[in-house]
Amino acid sequence: MDKSKPRLLWVCSHLVLRYEEIPLLIEAGAEVIPSLGKERYHIEFDSQYDNETDGMYPDWRSHCSLPANIVDKIRTIDLEHPTPEEADFMNSWIDAIYIASFPRLAEGVLQWFQGVVIYRVFGDTETYTNISITNGVDLNTFGDADNYVWSPILKCLNEHEDDRIAKRTFYLPAFVSKSRLPFEWAGEGSERTISTQISYIHKSPFYEEKYEIFKKAFHHLDYIVLGRNDKKSPLCHDNKILGNVDFTTLMQTLCNTRIFCYGGALIPTHLHFTPIEALAVNVPVLFAETSGFARELLENGLHANQLKELGMCKDYYNMAEKAAEYLDDFSVLVQLQEAQQQHLLPVFSRDRALSSAEEFIKGLRDRLGSRRSILPYNEVYSLEPGSPIKKQSMTSSLEMPALMGEYRIWSGSNFHGSTGSKIYNPRLQTDVRQARTGIDAPGLLIDENIYLMPQGVYEFTFSFHFEQPYSEPAGEIIIGSWNPDYVELLNIRLLPALPGLNIYKGIVEINESLITAWKKLRVTFSGHVNTDFVNLRVIYKSDRM
Repeated sequence: MDKSKPRLLWVCSHLVLRYEEIPLLIEAGAEVIPSLGKERYHIEFDSQYDNETDGMYPDWRSHCSLPANIVDKIRTIDLEHPTPEEADFMNSWIDAIYIASFPRLAEGVLQWFQGVVIYRVFGDTETYTNISITNGVDLNTFGDADNYVWSPILKCLNEHEDDRIAKRTFYLPAFVSKSRLPFEWAGEGSERTISTQISYIHKSPFYEEKYEIFKKAFHHLDYIVLGRNDKKSPLCHDNKILGNVDFTTLMQTLCNTRIFCYGGALIPTHLHFTPIEALAVNVPVLFAETSGFARELLENGLHANQLKELGMCKDYYNMAEKAAEYLDDFSVLVQLQEAQQQHLLPVFSRDRALSSAEEFIKGLRDRLGSRRSILPYNEVYSLEPGSPIKKQSMTSSLEMPALMGEYRIWSGSNFHGSTGSKIYNPRLQTDVRQARTGIDAPGLLIDENIYLMPQGVYEFTFSFHFEQPYSEPAGEIIIGSWNPDYVELLNIRLLPALPGLNIYKGIVEINESLITAWKKLRVTFSGHVNTDFVNLRVIYKSDRM
C-alpha cells in the first residue's frame, strides 16, 4: 500500500455524507479514518453509527496502511482536549483533519494540529461568521493559520462570510452514488400522493414553522413528510409525518409517491440530500426558488427561466398548484423527469465531486512532501497483544443479513479477485468489477471469504452485465464451505450470457455446523465474453432449513 498517501481523519455525524465522501476521498488518493460517534456530534437517530458491519458504513480499513492499534488510538483521542502526548501522536500519524460544522472544535484543533484543518460546512440559517462569534470563537485563529482550509458544499456559502473564515476554498459539491440507491420510481404504479422532506419538527421551532407553511399550501393534496422526526413528540402525531425510519423504508416510500416537492429550509444556504436522491431514482421533483437546491443549480450555469421549465416554483403555493396539475398527467411527469435527468442531475454528479477532490488531495500530497520526510511513516509497527484485527473479507465491512426478510446489497466494486478490476460503467452509471477478453486472464473475478452466517436459508441474487451474446458459459458462481471437508453450497453457470443485464439467483442453506465454518464466494471469468459484475443481493429467507 502506498504509504505516501495523505492520511485524513474524518469528523462528521452525517451518515449519508460518511457513506458518500469517505470512498470518494479514498478514490481521490487519500487514506481516510472515520471518527467514532460521540453524543456531542448529534447522532440521536443513529444507533448503528459505529457499527462497521452496517450497510451504511463504508469500507475504509482495507485502504488504510496503519495497523489497528494505531488507528484505534487515533479514533479515541479527544480532539478538543488532547494531552501533549496525544497531540504529538496525532501529528505523527495524521496529515489532515476534516471537521464538519463545529467552529469551536475547528478553532481548538488549529491551536495544536500541525497538518491541514479542513472546515467542512453545509450551510445554516446564519453565516458561520455569526455562529462562530456567538460561540465565542476567535476568528483570528482561522485568519492567522496557514494550515486552514474552508470547504463549502454549496458555492453560495462563500458569500457574507468574514474573509478570515472563508479562505483557501476547497469546494466539494453535494453528490450521490447510484450504487447506494438500488431503487426506482414506481411511475404509474405510484400512489396518488406527493412527498416532501422536513426534519426535526419535534425539536426545532424553525422547521416546525416550515411544516406549517407547507401544510397550509398543500392542505388539498395527499402528502407524506419524510425526514428525521420523533413520532413520540406531540408535534409529530400527524399521520402525514412518516417519522424516523430506516433508509430502505425511506427510499421505498419516496419512490412510491408521484412527485417529490422540496423547499427544505426555504433559504439558499442549505441543501438536503433527498431532492438529489429523488433525481437519482427518477422521481419527478418540484423545488422552491428560495431553496439551496435551486441556488446551487443557478450557481452552476443554469438560468432562472430554464429552471422554471425544469420544476422550479416561486413558493409552496405555486408548487402545490403545479403538483395538482401534474399529479395525473404521466406524460408531463415523464417529460419533466427526463429533462431533470439531462440538465439537473449532472450538477450533483459523483464524477464532478471526484475531480474536485482529486485536485485537492494532489495539492495536499505535494504540501506534505517535506513534512513526511521527518516523520516515521515507513517504520514497521507490530500490533499490541489483544488488538482487534479486521479480516479483509466480504464480511469485514459488510455483514450477512440475520433477520427474516432482511437483505443486503453490495456493489460489485466492493469485491476482490485475481483477475479483472474495479471500473466505472457509464452505461450503468455505477462502479463494477470488470473483466475484458484479451486483456484480463481467465480466473477468479471474485474471490472472497465469508466467515459468519447465521443458520437458515439465504437467497443470493447476482447481477451481471454482458456487452454481447455468448452461447457458452461466461463463468461460474461457486459458494463452498470447509468443515473440515469441502461442501459445495451453490453452483450457477453464467448461461445464457445475453447482451445487457443478466440476473442469476440461487439458494444457500446454512446448517448449525456451517455457521462459523470458513466459506468462500468465487466467481470465475471464462475469458470469452466481456463481463461486468454489477452487484450482489442476499436475502435471509428463513431461519428454518
